Amino acid sequence: MVVWNYSIAPREGTVPSDNDWVYKKDLYIWRPGATKADHRPVMDSEDKSVSGPSLVEILNELGAEGWELIDTQQTGSVVGKTLGWYEGSYPISSTRTFRRSLKGPAA
Repeated sequence: MVVWNYSIAPREGTVPSDNDWVYKKDLYIWRPGATKADHRPVMDSEDKSVSGPSLVEILNELGAEGWELIDTQQTGSVVGKTLGWYEGSYPISSTRTFRRSLKGPAA
């Protein structure tokens, strides 16, 4: 399972109309038998040193391991300023479920 969390919130001490927003993106990959997720920070507007893989890169990585995407679910949404665009709605959490053949990836 891959969970993509995207949070948008007004910066502490401001109100939404101030156009002062905090953006965070995190990917969590739960592999079979794992006791905790492989956490991959993607972006944090408060910490410019955070720079991680795109969702496409993660999907390609899992596909190369023989995983096939079978379901996507969006949980909740939030409205916020986009980076350079008008306000928009974003999923708060997107969960993708995969399956893999017992034989593993095709040769």
